[in-house]
Parts: sequence; C-alpha cells; structure tokens
Amino acid sequence: MRKRRSYEIALSAICTALILLLLWLSVLLRLGSVAFYVVCGGILMIPLTKKYYVVAVLSYVASSLLAFAVVGDIVSILGFVAYFGPMTMASVIMQEKGLKHYIAIPVKVVYINGVLALLYFVAGTFFVDLTSLGVNSIPYIVIALIATLVLLAIDFIMLYTYKTFKDRIAKIIRD
Repeated sequence: MRKRRSYEIALSAICTALILLLLWLSVLLRLGSVAFYVVCGGILMIPLTKKYYVVAVLSYVASSLLAFAVVGDIVSILGFVAYFGPMTMASVIMQEKGLKHYIAIPVKVVYINGVLALLYFVAGTFFVDLTSLGVNSIPYIVIALIATLVLLAIDFIMLYTYKTFKDRIAKIIRD
C-alpha cells in the first residue's frame, strides 16, 4: 500500500510538471493556447485511466497554483484553470460512472456557458484573442453559441481519445 501511494505521488508530480511546462509554453509562445490546454487536459487523463481521481485533482490544483505563481500572466492560463482542467476530469468521471448522454451533455453546456460568461464578463478575456484575428465586435450570444459547439466537439474528441488509449495507458502505468 505504501509503495502504491509513493507511486501515485510521483505520478501526480510528473503530471503537474508537464502541465506547468505546457502552460508556461502557451504563455511564452502566445500561439495555440487552446491546443496547449487540450494537451494539458490529456495529461490529466493519465491518472484517471487508473481511477486515481485524487491524483488527478491534486495535479490540477498544484499545476494551477504553480502556474499562477510561476507563469506571470494569470489571464493567459485562466482557460485551463477555469475550464479545461475541471471539464476534463468531470467528463472522464461522468463517462466512467456511466452517466447517460442526455444528462451529461446539458450539464456540460451549462458549465461551458458559465465559464464563458465568467471569462468574458468578469475576467475580460476569452480562450482566443479575437482582436488578433481581426474581429473587433461580435455579440456575446454568437461567441457563446460558437464556443459551446466547439468546446463540446473538443470534449467529444478528448473522450474518444481517452476511450481509445485508456487500456494502453493503464498497461503502461502499473500499480
């Protein structure tokens, strides 16, 4: 049992370090931050393949707190902290527990729109800098509609990837 705990702590530390590195790179490169967030979510899925839920939560919390302390640009990492980290864990757990799609999808839509509203109205940011794309004025409802569809598609792809690689990763990560 003691050996397993040490293993879980080490796995959490490795996942935390990888997520922190990717968050730092997303701020440094200022390009493709959503892609970095998706990969960070993929890293959070690694302990979830073994049902190490506490390890995944600890990795998320530690990487978020360290990113706030180390990265320097808090607004740039809010997408991972507010959405991609929690949504990845929630989606995988909902799938593992066998939650029906007609319940899971509305829960995800509500969470997505809550985070979008929080980021847009409170933090004054968004996952993508629209002004850099040459877009100056789009009504929030249009942004919310498009972002909800895109984020649901990303969630679907991430869950499909999780299902596809779950057994392979679980074999690599042994107890």
